[in-house]
This record gives sequence, structure tokens and C-alpha cells, in this order.
Amino acid sequence: MTAQSEQESIEVLTSLMGDGDPEVARRVYRKFNGDMNRAATAILEGDTGESEPGTAQRPGTPMTGLAPHAPANVFEPPPPLKPSPVIDLTGDDDAEMARALQVSLETPSNTQIGPSERSKDEWQVAVRSQGNSGPNPESGTAVSHDDQQMSRAIQESLEGSFNQVADDLLEALPPADNLRKDKRPIALRPTQANYVYATMIIQALFFIPQVRIAVSRFRPSTAVEATPDPDEIIMWGILELFANMDLVCTAELLLDRNDIIDKLDVQGWTSPTDQPGRLSNAFYVKITELIEQCVSRVAVTDGAPSRPKGRMFNFSYGHADGIETSDLPDVTSIVQVTVGNNGSSHDLVSCLSAQFAPSANEPQNWQNVILECSDIVAFELLAGSRGGTADKKPFSYPKVIYLDQFMQENAEIAQAARVRQREMLEEADTLTLRKKSLTSFNNKNTLKDLRSTVYYYEEVADAKGDATRQADIDRTCQKLKHILASIENEVKAIDAKITELKSDSQTLFDVPEMQIHEYNLRAVLVHDGLFGRKSLYSYVQDQGKWWKTIDASVTEVTEETVLTDPTGLHLGAGPYLLLYSRQVPSTYDQEIAQPAWPPKLRDGLIEDNQVHLAQLRVIGIDVDKYVLPPASFTTENDEAMSEKSSVPMVIY
Repeated sequence: MTAQSEQESIEVLTSLMGDGDPEVARRVYRKFNGDMNRAATAILEGDTGESEPGTAQRPGTPMTGLAPHAPANVFEPPPPLKPSPVIDLTGDDDAEMARALQVSLETPSNTQIGPSERSKDEWQVAVRSQGNSGPNPESGTAVSHDDQQMSRAIQESLEGSFNQVADDLLEALPPADNLRKDKRPIALRPTQANYVYATMIIQALFFIPQVRIAVSRFRPSTAVEATPDPDEIIMWGILELFANMDLVCTAELLLDRNDIIDKLDVQGWTSPTDQPGRLSNAFYVKITELIEQCVSRVAVTDGAPSRPKGRMFNFSYGHADGIETSDLPDVTSIVQVTVGNNGSSHDLVSCLSAQFAPSANEPQNWQNVILECSDIVAFELLAGSRGGTADKKPFSYPKVIYLDQFMQENAEIAQAARVRQREMLEEADTLTLRKKSLTSFNNKNTLKDLRSTVYYYEEVADAKGDATRQADIDRTCQKLKHILASIENEVKAIDAKITELKSDSQTLFDVPEMQIHEYNLRAVLVHDGLFGRKSLYSYVQDQGKWWKTIDASVTEVTEETVLTDPTGLHLGAGPYLLLYSRQVPSTYDQEIAQPAWPPKLRDGLIEDNQVHLAQLRVIGIDVDKYVLPPASFTTENDEAMSEKSSVPMVIY
């Protein structure tokens, strides 16, 4: 037999094995001395062409049964092995065909143990690479190389960042770079890196339209008091800071902790073990409570109509029957969402449904519901229990979220929809198990084995001129094709049904009555898992564009980047604070673009801009591309703006 014909036969045997090893096909082919029928049958039975263990004698050892004068290094032929019964795949008995298919699906019972086929060099390299990553003798478990590399990287990054904040000194931008471009957001930077999380919250609040308008309308109390109100002093500082963020021409603003942060008595981020989310939660609650109180106080003092006090940031919630009992509703401005406890809950809405809905052993009236909505809602994302690295999935959150399904008036409808959704997902899981039973058996791909068997009957089986045998081959081949087509059609139908069920389960709440309380994503705060000034950054939306701010850098990004940022995923970090607010009517667009800052403060800032730009021109910096706010804005409509400052914004 020529080398070319042998190679062609090996290629046929390799294809019969699916994605098999050509060397295995070669060994089996040569084992049966080029008999293709016997080689193909052996491969289907799981033969790998290796010799049975124990049939060879170690060189140099005398063999038993040799003549007295026989050389010691001569081998006695091993006793003939009992041949395995050959299954006639071309027979006309369906039982034999079933047995052939069964054998092809089962794993060979006799595991062949032999020396490694790797070269000595490869063996030495493998030993060296595993020298420091063997199993722990105390725990009895082995740690994978990837896990060790990740653990080492995390340990080094944490060890190197313990003193990072102390060494992470503030470096102000040079004059040529400290010029605001295309009206992009200003980088609000703390003079001490320990409070970067607080400045990020202040910046995020500025880009929430309701907050910007409310703060710009604030004016200190006109009542004559012996001692100024400490809250109003802090509130005025926030107003001045917001006005600077809106009007100044520099690219950055430096915020000292004594300005606002210390007055709210918040803790600094001083250790890698501190969670930025926990610190942000405490600061967010304090600053929003102060803003809420001051804005509401002014509205009450002016006697203007207003919605119930405390509904800008704080919403009330309780059990579904809380109104009919003596229980007082809880009030909060931030919702803690546990991420990762439920394997299927990797998105904001699913996690909220799991937290608000009653458990299986609780009555429906114990369902938590929102009793009264707020203009703004914040979600703190808490890292729950997670699996290994392969199990980690990015947490997703929508651009728009509707809270109607969590409202008290929709409790019954929403619960019925959740039950239906659960049933649909359970049906999809049942179909998934059915598909698995059709396509696999004993961890082997049934469809792949069936296709290989069909290929054998079509391309390999030889009737050797026997018409009856050829008819049997053709008939068996057609039966197998029919079985294969039947399974493939059922699998295709199952896939379509699973897709339909999952798609329909996600649209159960997409009805008009469940899309009234609409909230838009305004800001996202992210932690990369490490420690330092540049380990926290934010996304904010302004005038339809998304901006990423990390320390002094402000860059425009796409909406997709904001919604799918995987940073910090494998370090137990990532997005940790989401800020949503109601859709603002278009009648407020002008005031959002040009808030009603106090005229003296506004004019003073614009004058400071002119002085600063003049100084930059003197030192040769081109500032002509910077455009100041229109002159008419500094003189016109001051009276109208003053009147607006006493009218609270009501958007529902």
C-alpha cells in the first residue's frame, strides 16, 4: 500500500472520529494492517490503537518458558489476546444497530496507561512551571495557575497602594491645559485624595437637572436672625460651587475639604479595605438631606405651592397593606441592591424584583412597595456572594427604568406578572434540560456521534460486491439519517421556544400602565478595585452627551460604554452608585441650560473669567476659542429669574 493511500485512509478515519487525533487514527489503522472496515469498527468502539498494558516485558529480564540456552534478551511472544466481539454494523437486525449506537456513546472501560509522549525538554519545562503552584498539603486542593496569577496581582496591587493616597499628591493642571473646552464638564478635584468619592457625588448631583435648578433657585432666609443657620451656610457654599461649575472657564476646580466636606462630617477613604460605596452612601444621605431641607424651607417660607415635603430625594416604602395598619412607612433616599446572590440576577430590574417581591413562604401583602415616589432615586450596588472567575458576569443597568411595577397601586398586577414570568422561565429551563437529554449522553455529543456513524455507512462501509449487504447498509443509513433529522428538528424547535419564552418574559411589564413613573440614568460612579485618586471615576450626562471624569481628565464617551463598562469585574468592584431622576418637561430646558444663579454671583464669575483670560493672553496662551456666556444673559431677565427662585419645581 502506498503512503498516499495510507494517508487518505487515515484522513477518513480521522473524520469518522469527529475532531479526533490523526495519530490515534494512524495507530488503529496500522494495528489492523490497513483493514479499513476493522479499523473503522474499532474506532467506533473506542479503540485508540495502544497496546494492552502488561503485554511487554522489560528489556534484559529473562522470560519464563525459554530454553536453557536461549539468549536473555530475546522476548517471548505474548499470549494471544481474546479478541473482542466484532459488531456487524451492516446487519439487518435493529438490536445490533442499537447496540452499535450504544457502544459509540459509552466511554471505553479499559483505560490505556502508558508513558508520556512529551519530549524530555517539555517535561522539564512543565515541572518548572508547576513548582510553585502545586496542591496545598493542608487543604488538599489544587489552585489553578490563573487563580494564582490573579491572587498575586491583587496582592501586589494592594500592597503597592496602601501608601498611594499619601504619595498621590495633587498636581494642578498647567495654565495652558487648564482651559475649559467646548463647554465640557469641569473636573472637580479634591485637594486631598481621601475625599475623591465625595467630590464625585457633588459633581453627579450637579448634572441632575432637578438638583441644579433647585440649588440655583435657593436664597438664604430673609428672616433676621441673631445667628446664621449653619445648614443655609453650607447650602450657600453648594450654590456657589455649582455656579462655578457652570460658568467658570477653567478645566478644573479644586475643592478643599474645609469648604463643604468637613462641614458635613464625613469619613475619608483611607484604606483599601474601605468600600467606596459605604462612604458614598453616608455622604450622599447627608448632602441630599441638607439640600432637601433647605429647598423645602424656602418654599414654605415663600408660601408657594409645593408637593409634600421631603420628596425630592426621599421616597417612602412599606408593605402592601401598610396604609391599613399602624406601621409607619420607611423613608430613604438610596436603595441598596445586592448583586450576585442570585445567579440569574445580573441586572438592576431583576435584583429589585427579588428584593421587593415577597418570598415563597410569605403572604402577598408582605410585599414591599413604594408608597410615594421621589424626583430622584439612587441605587448603591453591593457585592454579594459570587462564584469563581468564570462565573462573574457584568452587572447591567438600563438607560431608562420604570418604577411602576414597584408602586403600591400596581402591587397585585405586578405580582401576577412576576408569577407568569417565573413560570415562563421555568418552562424555558425544562426545555433546556430536554435539549440536553437529546444532544448528550455520558458527557458525549450524541449528534456528533450520530453524524459520524452516518458518515461511516455512506463513505466507509464496503459491501464487497454483495448486493444484499449493500441493501442492508443503505437501509441502516436511511434509518440513522431519519433519527438524526428528527433530533435536529426537535432541537431547533426547542431553541426557538426558549428564545420566545425569554423574550416574552422580559416584555410583561412593557405596557402603558406600567410605564408612567419614568426615570432616566444621570450618573454612574465606578471603582476599579484598587486604591487611590484615579481608582474612582464617574460618568455624567449633560445636554445629551456622556462624559467620563477620572481625576483631571474629562473625555466624551458613548452611551454603550457607560452601560457596559466591565472595569473592576474580577476584583469585586465596578459600578457602585447609580443616580436616576424623572424625565424633566421640555419647559425647563432653558433653565437647565441657564440656571437662575444669583445675579451678583453670576456677574462676578463672568468678570473673573475675563480677567483670567486676559492674564493667559499676556503669557502667550491662545484663548480666543473660548466663548463666554452671552452678554444678554448677564443683564436680561434678572427679574424673571428672581421670581422663579421662589417657585418650586414640580414635575408630576
